[in-house]
Amino acid sequence: MVADQFRLGIYGVAAAEAMALGRLVVSDVDQSVRDAVQRRAGRPLPIWQLAAEDLADGLEAILADRAPFQALAAEGPAFAAAVHSGARSRQALAAALGCG
Repeated sequence: MVADQFRLGIYGVAAAEAMALGRLVVSDVDQSVRDAVQRRAGRPLPIWQLAAEDLADGLEAILADRAPFQALAAEGPAFAAAVHSGARSRQALAAALGCG
């Protein structure tokens, strides 16, 4: 499990790398970020929403019933491949630079 970004409302490189490896990621990702990911990627962000102040209770929930969290973690590799791949980065950069 990787805990990432509990104050900024975003997710970072560590979260993307952890998803690519099929690890559960917990973070406090703002709903506007989740909505933007859903809109642009066509799939939900497979990061379990958890506020910093709820971390202890969240960890207990994970330990009490691991199956749903394992299922969420299993969505990570496909998400990372589709959304954070080199090809996707190339497309985004080409569009931003007006050369693609």
